[in-house]
Amino acid sequence: MAAVANRWAAGRRGAIFAAALLLSGGYVALAMPVVLACWIAEVRRGARWWEPLPLDRLMFVWFALVAVSAVVSPFPAVAIGGALLLGLSAAIGIGPWLLTVRERPADLPALLGWWTLGGAAAGLYVVLSYFESPVGRGQLPALGFNAAGTSLLIASLLGLTLFFAAPQRRWRAIGAWAQIPIVAGLAATASRGAWLGWLLGLVALLPIVSLWARERARSGVVLVLAALVVGGAALATQRTLTDRLASIASFEANASRMQTWTRAIEMIEDRPLVGFGIGTFGYAFDAYRKPGDIDRYPPFAHNYFLNSAAECGIPATVASIAFLGAMFVFPLRRARHEPSHAACLRGGIAATVAGLFGQQLVDGTLQAFHFLLAYWFLYASLFAPAPGDRT
Repeated sequence: MAAVANRWAAGRRGAIFAAALLLSGGYVALAMPVVLACWIAEVRRGARWWEPLPLDRLMFVWFALVAVSAVVSPFPAVAIGGALLLGLSAAIGIGPWLLTVRERPADLPALLGWWTLGGAAAGLYVVLSYFESPVGRGQLPALGFNAAGTSLLIASLLGLTLFFAAPQRRWRAIGAWAQIPIVAGLAATASRGAWLGWLLGLVALLPIVSLWARERARSGVVLVLAALVVGGAALATQRTLTDRLASIASFEANASRMQTWTRAIEMIEDRPLVGFGIGTFGYAFDAYRKPGDIDRYPPFAHNYFLNSAAECGIPATVASIAFLGAMFVFPLRRARHEPSHAACLRGGIAATVAGLFGQQLVDGTLQAFHFLLAYWFLYASLFAPAPGDRT
């Protein structure tokens, strides 16, 4: 029996590493069935189906409010399915990942390293696709333009985190050198939201480095400046990217987003407590469409918080914000009781989450199941024992 259990654990660990490698390219779904199968087999042999964490109560309150919204939704089939999918993403995104790094704390920087390597490969592909694109934007086949930007901003910030906090030299080197293809690819996506998220993530990362990685701060500044130079060179030398950057300040270029935000606010005003149900924005939008709207069929509000309030109601959105805020507070509270490299690693992961949500201020890529899994992987990593910690 022990040998069988060890085989399932080894299978789960291997599949989690495969998921980390495939995530940036958009193919994490290839590994997750194996993760789920091994996880179910382990649960049947006595493992816990849920790994308890300090923020569980906040999470369950959020999920309960989403479930209530789904039950009373005008589109119950879609909303209940969306609520179940949210719960499933958390179950398979948190438990197997967290169990893997609790068993072997050294796996945490290794997993983030594989995630970064996948991002480097994805960034190279995006750069190559940019030069073949008729619209002047690089993309990934499984993700498209803006979602490719999401993948690359996460991979870049995780790579920088590894450079500052990983105990092993090889992961620090990978975190540094991977910035070249990742940041070039990020620029080539022409995703303005991803550029915004990446910059916000960098701003969040800098004070973390100054507190807990001072010995690498000088070389880190050089690395960040080099990454900015790579991205800036890509923008400056390509007319389509320069025009895309200039459009950030253009009212005309952003008119469709602002119209969608206005419609989302109207939806919130009509159903402030329970919304229309998770995943139903596109269905509910039909009743709010105006003849002059530019984007007549938006799948989401292009703003996470407006979208959440329109779909799930204000109480559920407040609960999700409280949960997100607690994710940022936790590393700061724990930092007083752990080595500096562990505090920096946890802080860098939190900065990555900040970058992810920075993009969601003007985009909606987190609506995809793919990035929900990435969100839960990052969440689980915040609570993992860092290398050198006692389990």
